[in-house]
Amino acid sequence: MASSSLVVPLVLWNRLPSSPVTTVVYKEGHVATGLKDGFIWIYRCIVDEQGVLQLQHKVLCIGHKSAITALTITEGQTDGCVGNNYVLISASEDGEVMKWCLLDGRCLVCIPKAFDGMIRSIKPLATCAETPKFLLCSGFADEITILNSSSLEIVRVWAGHNDWVACTPFYDSDARQIKLLSSNFNGFLKIWAFDEIKQTIIKEYDNVGILQAQGDKILELINNPYDIGVIMAITNNFIIIFTIRRGKMHNMQSIRILKNGAFWTSGAFLTKNMILVCTQAGDAHLYSITCTPRKYPSENGHLPMNPGFIPRRSSLPDLKKTNKEKLSIPGHAKPKLVESIYSSNNEFLDLTKIIVFATPSVEGKTSRWYMISFRNQLEGTSFSWKLLSTTAQEYPICERHVQESSWGSETYLSDIWPLRNYQSPKITVITMVNDDQIAFGYENGEICIMPISTALTMDSQDTSSLNTIKTLKGHFGKITCMYTPSFTHSDHKHFVSGGEDCSVRIWSLENGKRLTSFTYHSMPVTHLFEPPAETCGRTRGCIISIAKDNSLSIISLDEMSCLYNFGGYSHHICKIQWRIPENLLLLYYGDESTHIWQTNTSELYQIVKGSTAREMIVDKAWQTSTVSPHDSLSYANNKVKALSSINLQNNGVSDCQIFMINVKQLINDIYHYHVSQIGSRVNTPVVNTEDFDEKPDKLSKIFSWSTNGASQQCITSSSPSISETETQAIDASSVQILVSALMTWGVDNSLDRVCSEKLGLKKPSNQISFGLRGFNGNLSVAAPSNDHREFWKISQTMTAAHLLSIVGLTRPFLLMKGLEKYTSDIITHYGTMLPEFVGTKFHHSSLAFLSKYFQDPAEDIRHSARTLFSAALTSMPPIELQSIIDYWKQFLPAVTSQDVYAQQYMAKSTILLGMIGADHPKFLSKKVSENTALSLILILHEDPKLAHRLAALELCGKGFSTWEPYILYFLYSFLSI
Repeated sequence: MASSSLVVPLVLWNRLPSSPVTTVVYKEGHVATGLKDGFIWIYRCIVDEQGVLQLQHKVLCIGHKSAITALTITEGQTDGCVGNNYVLISASEDGEVMKWCLLDGRCLVCIPKAFDGMIRSIKPLATCAETPKFLLCSGFADEITILNSSSLEIVRVWAGHNDWVACTPFYDSDARQIKLLSSNFNGFLKIWAFDEIKQTIIKEYDNVGILQAQGDKILELINNPYDIGVIMAITNNFIIIFTIRRGKMHNMQSIRILKNGAFWTSGAFLTKNMILVCTQAGDAHLYSITCTPRKYPSENGHLPMNPGFIPRRSSLPDLKKTNKEKLSIPGHAKPKLVESIYSSNNEFLDLTKIIVFATPSVEGKTSRWYMISFRNQLEGTSFSWKLLSTTAQEYPICERHVQESSWGSETYLSDIWPLRNYQSPKITVITMVNDDQIAFGYENGEICIMPISTALTMDSQDTSSLNTIKTLKGHFGKITCMYTPSFTHSDHKHFVSGGEDCSVRIWSLENGKRLTSFTYHSMPVTHLFEPPAETCGRTRGCIISIAKDNSLSIISLDEMSCLYNFGGYSHHICKIQWRIPENLLLLYYGDESTHIWQTNTSELYQIVKGSTAREMIVDKAWQTSTVSPHDSLSYANNKVKALSSINLQNNGVSDCQIFMINVKQLINDIYHYHVSQIGSRVNTPVVNTEDFDEKPDKLSKIFSWSTNGASQQCITSSSPSISETETQAIDASSVQILVSALMTWGVDNSLDRVCSEKLGLKKPSNQISFGLRGFNGNLSVAAPSNDHREFWKISQTMTAAHLLSIVGLTRPFLLMKGLEKYTSDIITHYGTMLPEFVGTKFHHSSLAFLSKYFQDPAEDIRHSARTLFSAALTSMPPIELQSIIDYWKQFLPAVTSQDVYAQQYMAKSTILLGMIGADHPKFLSKKVSENTALSLILILHEDPKLAHRLAALELCGKGFSTWEPYILYFLYSFLSI
């Protein structure tokens, strides 16, 4: 609540962020693809009335630092909103696991090292009728990790296996519970029991059977959700189908690879007796498998079945262990090939990824099975789709010849990107220069410096007709990094660039002229940054440049000369320790060696390795800089918090620039620098920034910027002192362009005229989109769109964050402009009229998100959140509102305890339902009103957070007529005791 930050990512797109697809999943009209660079794309998957399938870019999830190796989608509510019923679980090569909201890609939680190895499979540990409580992570390791599906905390590390192990949960009808089936690479099967309460694993059957795969390694085990105990095992050359019953393997059927040189990569159960298996080249084969006939004694017909533990579409009853099952296994049990889909394109760089899904049956239309394949090629990633034949979907399968067909035409993902593809020159680096300027580096060696307003309101590739743009020419080959120094002894403002031509060039920001250049590197320059502020001597006021060969130069901006040049090394530089008073510079490399250089002679004094090297570099008596390795994602390293910058890059070309707008700090700065000066708001206290999640420093600006170019970053381990230079007033034009970019254009012509003609706002470029900041600062950003309505159709949380930013900034911005009379027009449009303009797919604001700001210390944010909360309540469909109430009432302190749910969740539910009951008591049932009233009392007396107690106190007074009967009854009962 009072401690909730409000940071909105504003994205300036340059091109489609593309990388090879490593894994893919589907659920409820959404396709999620994991990429090799660690990003995740979520697409809308639309099937029109003619049965044609379309993909649309929706959101990009940014957080993982290495390739995505596994994805899965499970049931999981996040805020009680209708349609927000699924979460995406992802794992990367470094063992990190994250959970994302499937609708908007918002990161919900992450755990950095969940697995000691590479996760290849994440499976929910639950029956089909339950929401999973645990996740089963397995892969290239001799252990399995069990995670809590809600918090992703490690519940159990299941070690002790003698080889890499595959595992799947399956339903044991004898024990009427979920068991775990494991197989090592050699095919030895074992059955285990997991106790959810004690969180222990017990081996039940040690010798279940051996999968006969002729020496092939068992890569994956898949449980059939439509038939009890039926399992699929995948090897390179065989697909093995078998049944687990009473601790033994029965009815094993195998499918050999059909082509020489091909191998199996994936498989899925479509129905009880149909499977789809795929090869690395994209060939897909549909098989009918023989179900094991089961005959049960007639005396078992009366046995009750627990539907919560029986997988859907299963007709098999549960039997007591004392009853003997009679299995009749036909000798000719062999899978029958029904349909084959072949790929005509054999040019691919990686394994083809295929998913299969069924469309829902609506209005009498039968369900249809669709397949989508993703193929990584030299020109980029393409996809194609195929509708399985009608005959193949019939049950039972008809006796007829095998149907053969090929995939449909391939479409490159870049072809469905909403922005047009640019040819040349391509942008390779984007970085902020100062508060109101941004620099674009191009592959032809040119650098364009332009105002922020120009970059956000025009096509950043079309720069020929603007006289406000400075063009710097001098590099040969593409620009690789750019930097704006923050400290020099002189009064001149400099700009530094590095290029593929191995040179470092210094420019004058006043006139754009090149002052000098240095070519002390033999490979392209990758990093530019400054030494820590506390360093003394000649290094103060210098620029550090690092090249691809890990050579390092120190360049003095005052002397315009290279002071030191240290040779390259085979491993990248991790840390730099500055021992200037001792005339020493320590370089710590990726192989855990420290090279000690003498700065007075520029000679290598000594090389230290191992523990001694590590101990030297962590000595806190000296300033140490950390240099990031080459990465596709670089964060700004500034002390300024109102707006920071992130740059995404792939293969030396910039994908986009993300501006992180701290809305609260921006409002605070507007009042501090402008409103109080012009007298529009007299004696208004500055927002108490001590209640913020991100506490701004006393040097507060609108802009902070990424000076590390596309891939460079330097972080000083000890906190540098803040410059004593007096803070300059915010440029009003910078505030104006940010407000322009946040506004929605093209949905209400009358409001567009008011914004452009009366308020001086400019319509932003269609290269602009928005996003959300989630857990641990991880981001989700929406794909660009030519229609601004699409941003309101993503999710309830996206709508709430965007609305709160716009409405919260409206009043201070108009006060700054002296145009307060238009405040009501804008708030009315966004608060009440927007759903009508957007249409039926509009997502109403998340009440859970807005309730966090009920007691926010920023008056404009607090007032806006309450206004939007009330507006959402009155316009929200009753079924959606009831879904939210039903979800949050289970967390009330009056009906649960901290042993079950966290205190933060209990307080959040109390505040949310308290806000509903205070203003609209008719929406709450009598029982929910009673539990909410008692929960408010409990929050007042027991919650350790002052913000929660203040919110409960205000809600008690605001809705006293609603809570009075229940509070009096509670007090009467308490006094009677």
